[in-house]
Amino acid sequence: MRQHGVVPDEPTRRDAFEHAVDALVGLRLLGVAYWDVAALGPEPRTWDHEDWHHAVLGVELVTDAGTRAVTWTRTFGCYGVEVLDRLPLATPAPGADPGPETWPVSAHPRWAGRLGGTVTSAVAVWGPPAGEPGVDDVPLAVRVEVGGGPVWFIAATSGAAGEGVDLGADEVVVVFTDEAARRLGPPLRGAVRPRSSVAATEAPALPAT
Repeated sequence: MRQHGVVPDEPTRRDAFEHAVDALVGLRLLGVAYWDVAALGPEPRTWDHEDWHHAVLGVELVTDAGTRAVTWTRTFGCYGVEVLDRLPLATPAPGADPGPETWPVSAHPRWAGRLGGTVTSAVAVWGPPAGEPGVDDVPLAVRVEVGGGPVWFIAATSGAAGEGVDLGADEVVVVFTDEAARRLGPPLRGAVRPRSSVAATEAPALPAT
């Protein structure tokens, strides 16, 4: 399995990425948790922004076929999201600051209605990282349909309430409507890169902006 942030050789990296996204289809969602560095102070963690969540380091999806994780990597040179078999949680050295931790969000209204649902589609959304002109496209987001609605996993830094987010960053934002995805980030329409001639005919079109 690839390590967090490691860039494997081409074309292996592209094949592995496509296979992992495709393999989400047909999985039944049983639980969800977010992942961040351990809280170091008394302040409560701020992650719920109504129509989007700041998952920071990634999302753990518990399915009927085991755990899947959506997290940021640098597999394609710049930050993007990727589907892995598990969250690459680091074990801190003795005496070091606490390592990453997860917290469950299955009971949150945005997720509770989707539990038990099956993933019916999964597509990667490619585009240039923010502030990186001339750089090859990276997978800025993965959009899945589960429980009758979309969920976007976007490589982005969080913004203040009502503001946009910066795409192509080493954080993960989770968005629950196509409208919110359009509002929070730059236009993503037309950015789906077909995985194959078959996938190109079967993949759902992104909503128009």
